[in-house]
Amino acid sequence: MTTSAPETTAEPRRVREIVLALETDGRDSPAIPLALSLARHFAAGLVALLVESEALRRAASLPFCVEVRRHSGDERRLDPALLERSLRQALQQLERSLMAPASGLRVDVRRVCSRPLQLLDEHATADIVVFGRSTVSRWLPAERSPIRLETAATDPAHFDEAARALQAHTASAPWERLHWTGDADVLARLRRRRPSLILISRRDIARADGLQQLIEALDEPIVVLP
Repeated sequence: MTTSAPETTAEPRRVREIVLALETDGRDSPAIPLALSLARHFAAGLVALLVESEALRRAASLPFCVEVRRHSGDERRLDPALLERSLRQALQQLERSLMAPASGLRVDVRRVCSRPLQLLDEHATADIVVFGRSTVSRWLPAERSPIRLETAATDPAHFDEAARALQAHTASAPWERLHWTGDADVLARLRRRRPSLILISRRDIARADGLQQLIEALDEPIVVLP
């Protein structure tokens, strides 16, 4: 008589840490409530990073440096002392903005100087990384769908739990799938669609500059899974 071993179902991956990476002008980004929702859904800790630009630091050390603001196009004089003061104020504002919404969560707020791919390497143990910047565009389509950026090797089930956790931020709109190649054509299509958020797996980020291009091209929150 032959007996077969009972089938076992693999337990879902335990999500312990959410990293929120904000540009210094992204303190009003929709990525903030999105990251908070993920942290609450998974009962995970939240690490909020205010990401400084190394290029801006270098520029501030040059004579007669002027910064043009993304929101308004206004210009302001910039030097290392003014930049440091502005960054300290930005960090304080981020801490205050998270104080009430993050009540009951484990939250760590820090300043870092990094690039997206470098940040992913530095936080390799993070279960989910959310990138956010301040929204500049005033035009938004009436209906905005979230988009799953996938490659030929993507396992769709890899996104399912995160998609469920993000449902409150998608207004019940159906998820769209878009094949990710990292080229200009895909970025142009994303600009036209103006999705509510973008979901991508770090294992699918094939090109070293792909995520950097994506973040610089779009205002929408980008959620990076393992």
